[in-house]
Amino acid sequence: MKTPQMLKIGILGVGAIGRTIAAALDQKQVDADLVALSDQDRAGAEALSSELSNHPAVVSIDEMIERCDLAVEAASQAALPEFVPKALARGPDMLIMSVGGLLGHEEWFRQARERSCRIYVPSGPSREHMAAGLVIGPSFSTQIRGDQTGHARRHHRGPSSRKRSCDPFFPVILGSASG
Repeated sequence: MKTPQMLKIGILGVGAIGRTIAAALDQKQVDADLVALSDQDRAGAEALSSELSNHPAVVSIDEMIERCDLAVEAASQAALPEFVPKALARGPDMLIMSVGGLLGHEEWFRQARERSCRIYVPSGPSREHMAAGLVIGPSFSTQIRGDQTGHARRHHRGPSSRKRSCDPFFPVILGSASG
């Protein structure tokens, strides 16, 4: 009997949020493997990789998306017009931290539905509060999927849908992904 493979995660952006997510993965706060980092500041990505125990590969956005099951955007809203279409074309699920960049892009949700790809969006406290470690206790997450008309709809997942308590950055990874 085969054991299930670990979820492979790639991170775009190695600023405060990307570093926090990478550190949580490195410390095994989540049952997943960080397989790749990508950032326009390659030296910063290489520095972060060298600090982590598994030394994830520092690669292009395309290669990061190719290597992972879940592509995490932690760069900026400006990165989304390049990142989301590439991820949709290759098929990994996405966790978008720069949620404001999704506004006005209903076609991404339609394409995600057509390709059976999920776009996860964190909800609750602000990114700044989470990055500063000011969030204590369970958080909620929202999974965005296109409905039959192509409009986004939200599926809320609260603490009861998670298997165990977790860092606020990872409620959707540990929670039920079915919608």
